[in-house]
Amino acid sequence: MCQTIVYNSLGGENLQSLDLNFLLDTLSVSSRLDSVMNQLTFTIPFERNKYQYNSEDIKPFLDSLSLNKYDLKKIDVIAYSSLDGGIEENKIIQQKRAKSILEAIQKYKLQHVETKITTQENWEGFYESIKGSPYEKELMKYSKEELRKIINSDTLGYNLEPYLEAQRNAKIILTVERIFMDSALFKILPEKFKEAINKKDYVKAKVYQSVMLKNIENGKINKDDIIYVKIPHFKETVPFINNQIALRWYLTEAKNKDSLNNFLLTDIETQLLIDPINSYLQYNKMVLRLLLWSYNYKRETDPKNLLKDIKLLYSTNIEQRMINRLILNYNIISADYYYENKKFKEREKALEDVRKALLSANFDRNQTFKIANYFMFQMRIGWAIDIMKPFALKPTIDEEFLFTFLTLAIYDKEKVPEKDYLELMNRAKEMNKERFCKLFGFPNMSFQLLKDLTVKEMYCKTCN
Repeated sequence: MCQTIVYNSLGGENLQSLDLNFLLDTLSVSSRLDSVMNQLTFTIPFERNKYQYNSEDIKPFLDSLSLNKYDLKKIDVIAYSSLDGGIEENKIIQQKRAKSILEAIQKYKLQHVETKITTQENWEGFYESIKGSPYEKELMKYSKEELRKIINSDTLGYNLEPYLEAQRNAKIILTVERIFMDSALFKILPEKFKEAINKKDYVKAKVYQSVMLKNIENGKINKDDIIYVKIPHFKETVPFINNQIALRWYLTEAKNKDSLNNFLLTDIETQLLIDPINSYLQYNKMVLRLLLWSYNYKRETDPKNLLKDIKLLYSTNIEQRMINRLILNYNIISADYYYENKKFKEREKALEDVRKALLSANFDRNQTFKIANYFMFQMRIGWAIDIMKPFALKPTIDEEFLFTFLTLAIYDKEKVPEKDYLELMNRAKEMNKERFCKLFGFPNMSFQLLKDLTVKEMYCKTCN
């Protein structure tokens, strides 16, 4: 008998979770870390058929403008209308809403900044709002034209107004290159925040806390000035307490946060008694349940209930991509849970669901590398090749990623033909010849994998 014994240090690493993070309820959303730009996003609600905003609703945005000095590059105003009413009437109300917002901005003498106005009916918001509602299954059957007739005539006797209300808004996105703040302001911000809380000026308090949270990392604000501020327990103060809880979680460096997670879960459940529909608290609770389950599989006796609770978040204002991340983590953790409980069919389905979730995910290099290592650990080599290949073919990809990909790609000539593999080997050789010459031979890839003569010739000539 002739036998091929292949050894290959594929490595790989199991995942307990992937990028599970708390949500902070702040006024602005920072840009991606690889960008020099920042984007600050504000949402201004409008009443039905109205285009004048409530001064209290736009105050956080205007206060933020006055508190910060921006090197402002662009203003995007996206004015929405709900789906009730005629198309032409909706276009008029959208334009009026955009104009009223723009007039407020221009009072700050920002007229010379590039400004883009977009108006549209908020179909996406409507579909999001009915998720998890009693009407979801029925309404999703109809086309947009049919839905418009139903909404305007209410022929089916639905009470759709609560689901339409949230779509009447305008989003303001400020793109800034840098944010400047008076250094003296940082010293008085903690006191201003406490003062605003005591006076129940929660709009101003949110501005102050948001600015402080953005400036902890650069050392301009002491974390204790946020975490240890005593905040009374009212529905209006729940967002501030949520941010304190999130900050404690982010700034704890212990590898095993199990006891902390249990403690914070109790805190969140206490706040949910005050404000049961707070979506940030609900999201952060799901994060903790997933993390605690990943450390102790006995915590969730029926994991499908956890999945059901996560899916309920689709009916909140949490971004869909963030909820998708929770479901991805659910499947990663449940794969190990089902393996531990010898439910192998369920485990296979969980792994398949992880792969399906990745097809629509827009992961960066680091996230892709983690998932690829996870697939290697699970011996899903083809899946690892699929998600790594787009990055590996980029001329700027780093050494670690490329060499790892070479150890995988040699197994599948359909996914990575010999011509492509040779090109990748050439790039690896140029990057690090010494490491390249250790690709084959114990304890790395077996020489028996050098079945392609052109690949073998190139390797042997390069490495003598």
